[in-house]
Amino acid sequence: MNKLWTFGCSFTSEYNFTPFRGAVNQMINYKEWRNGSEPKLWATILADKLNLEEKNLGYPGSSVYKIFDAFCNNCHLIERGDVVIVEWTRLQRFRVCLHGNFPTVLPVHNKDTNTILSYKTTAQIQVNRDERPFIEEVYSFQNFIEEFCNSLGCEIYFWSADDEIINKESNEFKSKRKYLFPEANIDMTQYLRRKYGAETIHEETSGEVLDQQHYGEKGHIVMGEIFYNEIIRYRNLQ
Repeated sequence: MNKLWTFGCSFTSEYNFTPFRGAVNQMINYKEWRNGSEPKLWATILADKLNLEEKNLGYPGSSVYKIFDAFCNNCHLIERGDVVIVEWTRLQRFRVCLHGNFPTVLPVHNKDTNTILSYKTTAQIQVNRDERPFIEEVYSFQNFIEEFCNSLGCEIYFWSADDEIINKESNEFKSKRKYLFPEANIDMTQYLRRKYGAETIHEETSGEVLDQQHYGEKGHIVMGEIFYNEIIRYRNLQ
């Protein structure tokens, strides 16, 4: 049975129901709001519709580097006839080396935020990452991924949860690869929310669960359906 491989951050990864140390995991609250049932993800919905085995390698809090690494570290398992979907996350995320690992540094919003680097250093790096060469770097990753998948004989699609990556590019740019839902002109998760009613957990629960970024099951259903229609559209163009 062929597989659906998905790579990305928490907008792609499976729900995490592990308790956080010193913080509230809203995913646990959402599951409790659902009386213990686990919500379906867009990747699961899409795999079912395409009759593929799901291989979800998304990871919460990933940077574009961690996403690219995940593809490189698993590309030998991808086979002819598989479908691969890569989500690029927010560009301001980056990584540093700490104790032999590459933890992701997330955007800082105030000086009380705990970071590996100082607040000033982190803020300076994140401002610098708004420069165009960092976007071009992501497209160089795409070049490799696309060439690999095409040579193997599997389908490859891209989308982005960043305002700038892919979404702000011209129609001519978007026509050169299989970008899912190229009409989006901002972060895909925000675009589908505003235009197609893909609800966050906060919206689905009428404010009872505080997560205002991630989709609840209703949002994932919208996303899964749209991605399915996009894949069928691309297949019909071949």
